Amino acid sequence: MPLITVIVTCYNVEKYLDDCLRSVVSQTLDDMEVIVVDDGSTDDTAAIIRKFERADPRVRSILLPENTIGGVGSAANAGLDAATGDYIGFVDGDDYVERDMFEKMCDAAKNGHSELVVCRYLEFDGDTGEKREPAERSCWAGIRGETTWQLDTPEKVNRALGFIAVPWRKIYARALLKENAIRFPVVDYYWEDNPFHWFAVCSAKSVSIVPEVLCYHRVGRAGQTMISQSPDFVKVFGHHETIRAWLSDRGMLPQYEGALLSWALSQYEWVVGRLTRESGGALYDALRAVVQTVDESALERALQTKLRSTGTMMRWVHHGDRRQFLEKFERRFDAESSASNAIGAKLERGVAMIGLAKENMRVHGFRNTVSKVLMRVGVKTELSSSRNRGKGQALTDENMTKLLAILQRDIDRKHAEVLEKLRELEQDLKEGGGDRRQ
Repeated sequence: MPLITVIVTCYNVEKYLDDCLRSVVSQTLDDMEVIVVDDGSTDDTAAIIRKFERADPRVRSILLPENTIGGVGSAANAGLDAATGDYIGFVDGDDYVERDMFEKMCDAAKNGHSELVVCRYLEFDGDTGEKREPAERSCWAGIRGETTWQLDTPEKVNRALGFIAVPWRKIYARALLKENAIRFPVVDYYWEDNPFHWFAVCSAKSVSIVPEVLCYHRVGRAGQTMISQSPDFVKVFGHHETIRAWLSDRGMLPQYEGALLSWALSQYEWVVGRLTRESGGALYDALRAVVQTVDESALERALQTKLRSTGTMMRWVHHGDRRQFLEKFERRFDAESSASNAIGAKLERGVAMIGLAKENMRVHGFRNTVSKVLMRVGVKTELSSSRNRGKGQALTDENMTKLLAILQRDIDRKHAEVLEKLRELEQDLKEGGGDRRQ
């Protein structure tokens, strides 16, 4: 029996699968089996899997005859049914992992006597190679090294639930999954990793935390779930009922109902900017099924950590005000168009100003241009302020150099402030309004 089974799920990833599987079979941990599940690919994915299977006796293939209704969930469940390792890990067929990922994860599980292990990961753009952190930086606050949390209170469980749900940055004790009958839900939509995450975290007695980046998730690939607008994003709220029913069956709903509502509201903040204009009615109906399960005080508690615009929309849903909700939802599309035009105009003015500065420098010289730029952008520096008070220093070459350095610093600062405001504006537009919580 191997120490760990690594399940690699694939669908039409021939361009990326070779790199993915090489990162898996070259692990520093040798005591492993690799089960590669192809969900009915129509490209050369299956041929690549067979190549690795012939070359490495640890690799086994499961080739599903056609693409399943459950997508990744069905493929992952097929791998779980065939797994024999003490621990289970997952890898997406277009991602890659560090060579020592599974050795470090298994060591953490054994050292902490834990049934669940979580590590950090980075997203990367498959075209540019640019890497970035996912939106969970706050989850790692205060974690300096490997540690183990005992999941013996709702507060500790809620903290573990706060990690992004994806399974390919975790390993699971196979006994935990088997004894609690934990499987991915098979439905005709995505995000099946969310219920799986809830089931595992709420069933585990402890979780070990490895604050190292050990895997890399490709984003922006054609065919991925998250890269376009679609009315199907509304379906994510179907998992709210799945998780709620699971908690209720185990007598755990009272402890985690608030956390579940907060999760649903976070899903709203994520999907609302990815929906089409025509999705408003379906979104309202889905949210109505969520918020009507709680009283107003529970809703208000959950809204304390959400955007102000989310609070406005959820209160309308809770009160049954469909008209107000839909009007606000549709206005965001008009606002997005107007804001885009305004930003474009400001960028055009900025480019024009740079051109004028270059021309002024050619005709009137360096100092004249600096003076005009200072007046134009309204930059106040220690040098310019002292000169205005009559205490000034002569504009010697040395002072001019100092002035330029200060000017560059202040312009950089203003540029950073503008970028941050643009990011906030973009987020507000996606969330349906310009009233971000302060």
